[in-house]
Amino acid sequence: MHVETGVLEMPAYAKINITLDVLGLRSDGYHDVEMIMQSVDLHDIVRVQRRKDDAIVLHSDTPGVPLDERNLMVRAASLLRREAGGESGVDLTLGKRIPIAAGLAGGSADAAATLHLLNRLWSLEWPLSRLMDLGARLGSDVPFCLQGGTALASGRGERIEAVQSLAGLTVLLVKPPFGVSTPEIYKGFDRLENKPLRQASRRLLERQSQDGLFALFHNDLQEVTAGLYPEVGELIERIAGMGGRGVMTGSGPTVMGLFTDSAEMQRARELFARQYPETYVVRTI
Repeated sequence: MHVETGVLEMPAYAKINITLDVLGLRSDGYHDVEMIMQSVDLHDIVRVQRRKDDAIVLHSDTPGVPLDERNLMVRAASLLRREAGGESGVDLTLGKRIPIAAGLAGGSADAAATLHLLNRLWSLEWPLSRLMDLGARLGSDVPFCLQGGTALASGRGERIEAVQSLAGLTVLLVKPPFGVSTPEIYKGFDRLENKPLRQASRRLLERQSQDGLFALFHNDLQEVTAGLYPEVGELIERIAGMGGRGVMTGSGPTVMGLFTDSAEMQRARELFARQYPETYVVRTI
């Protein structure tokens, strides 16, 4: 394994779900889904640097971030090194800005950036498709985070197909002061008697213009998360009262505020930021 010298770093971009359709429970315990996933400019910073020994060591500026094998960055580095047959150690540094356990794929984005950077640092020159296959072994969102942009994700989320770009949208993100368990939310979905059958992902792909785009944002898990965590539903209602549309991203609890009027969005951001420190205005990229 040949190794470059120096320090490499890159942004690790968060994602939002434009749509999230749950199609059913699979035999392996996961769920078949269809999602239109979108990168946004909210990001962490991931840095890698070669060590003289064979240790993989993670540093972070954020309390509460696990620094061992519980962290996807460490697991990504270990997996890539093992698959490449190398022995080099590496220092990983994470500058955390994406909220944790927020439905924004922060951990998956960090793992994806780690794979990209180590592919360069160790001069592997693996193609994106090979990194995405590896990423799918780490988590369902990692393949998308490796590719980024706008994509239709299917299977358990690991099958990625690039679609027409939705870059340039401005979205308000409001993260309540708690996280949610994705397995818990999917278990709650399985218990629903009347499961949604809207399949918003396909309808959005078939649209021919930007007209009515926000009306197609949809999340099948929203009812479950709002039922377990009423504050999510309250946020959605408050955004509607401010002239926007509120839709949860991922399994939550972050809620997106979609506004056609930029002044209304700015007023909403100012109001929410007083109560929720993790409030952001982001752009799709």
